[in-house]
Amino acid sequence: MAPPRKKAALEPTAKEGEKEPERKVSQSRVEKQPAKAPRKGGAGRAKKFKLSIDDFLPKHRAKFILTCGEGDQIGHGERLTTKKPRRIDGLPADAVFTQVAAGGVHTLALAEDGRVFSCGVNEKGTVPTESAEAEGSVNELAPIVLPEDFEAKYGKIVMVSAGASFSAAVTEKGDVVAWGNLRDINGTMETHDMLMAMQKGVTVIVPHQMHRCVKVACGENHLIALGEDGSIVTFGDGSQGQLGRLAVCRNHRIQYMVKQSLKCMVIERGKEVKFADVWAGGYWSMARASDGRVFAFGLNSYGQLGVSSGGAVGEAAAGNDAAAGDDAAMDVGDDTKELRVQFPTVADRLPADIHWTHAAGQHHVILRADDGRVFGIGKNTDNALGLGTWSRQDGREENWKYLDVQRLTNLPEDVRGITASLGCSLAWTQNGRAFSWGNDTVGQLGLGITDDDDEKLVETPRLITSAHLDNCQIVQASMADNHSVFLVAANE
Repeated sequence: MAPPRKKAALEPTAKEGEKEPERKVSQSRVEKQPAKAPRKGGAGRAKKFKLSIDDFLPKHRAKFILTCGEGDQIGHGERLTTKKPRRIDGLPADAVFTQVAAGGVHTLALAEDGRVFSCGVNEKGTVPTESAEAEGSVNELAPIVLPEDFEAKYGKIVMVSAGASFSAAVTEKGDVVAWGNLRDINGTMETHDMLMAMQKGVTVIVPHQMHRCVKVACGENHLIALGEDGSIVTFGDGSQGQLGRLAVCRNHRIQYMVKQSLKCMVIERGKEVKFADVWAGGYWSMARASDGRVFAFGLNSYGQLGVSSGGAVGEAAAGNDAAAGDDAAMDVGDDTKELRVQFPTVADRLPADIHWTHAAGQHHVILRADDGRVFGIGKNTDNALGLGTWSRQDGREENWKYLDVQRLTNLPEDVRGITASLGCSLAWTQNGRAFSWGNDTVGQLGLGITDDDDEKLVETPRLITSAHLDNCQIVQASMADNHSVFLVAANE
């Protein structure tokens, strides 16, 4: 085994490129051109594509956080299980929260002032609070530790996302930072300094000086970030194609990790496709292009990415010399294969005329349209899609997989947001109600299903109720395999 590499600084540095010398052109080869009339009002100029971080920031403020499920990550101290949403006590009186995120073994809560609260299993830095012990656990929400000069350099944290045992965030200035433990199929990834630095504390992954980012989304062990210029950057485990580019970690070099080695590009007709939104879940990533098309990449064994055979569009870029069409789209009809979409590929099963705003899940994907409609695609065992169509009879499973998006007609039409994890899903509405469905293994659906109940499969969306929700409304929620977390505001 190679000796450990030297710990990287919080912000990696890069060498300035040298300016190319001017080329001298022989006058004999220059033909005189007629003078062009000046443009009026900038007519004919292509408008520069630019996104605003304000469009992606959390829109709601709330004082209460509720959780359900099991484990230290529910944040109820010695109480390690609750089958219905229960309010977390002991939060700072001055804290106003804007976002919550459920990870595989931990929970995040973002306060308006930039503080990030966390609890759960501290697996190699997953929960870097002041009282956390190495490989221990924290059963109550507490602020994570940031470097003393963090806010002066990067601004406060304004957005968070959680993976299996790591977290990521976006700062006011557009940096992407991350902390915790990234794993691949072989276990913990410790192949370069940045991954080791994440286990010791908050680490800058993408400095704003090189890519000013407006959004970040986490899968199990990877992240995708959206730049204000419409570019996308991916980082972490790419063994299932979820990075959309060559994914050999040992080839990363710390001084180049924020340049082209992290950038994931799609080139069409010689131009770079610009993206307007990104999502991630499980072992996949999605990016919505400015023209409405959704590009997807990663694990597609159940057709959950909406990519059918022959659906590849564009070239593979960012150092990849393989054509996207060769490996990107595979036949989803063969269930014995572990099917991967290796490069960003048009999800032709997701209509481009629908303006998608949310996508979440693992082997199934739940999507929300901007008009409040909800759709599902992929694996439907245990009725994870909420359609109520799956059944097991005589050892045969019917309607266990859908390769085209299906609309959930048994939900209200004013759905504000969705979240999903392994075999289960949840949606909340404009008026603050929440519905969940799928396989309630440990109470993560929040429906009060107990261990003594024989039937833990919820076929269609069911309303979540709790005494702790009286006179309150849910403004945001996040679901993981073993728990769910809710951001809740008091009714005015």
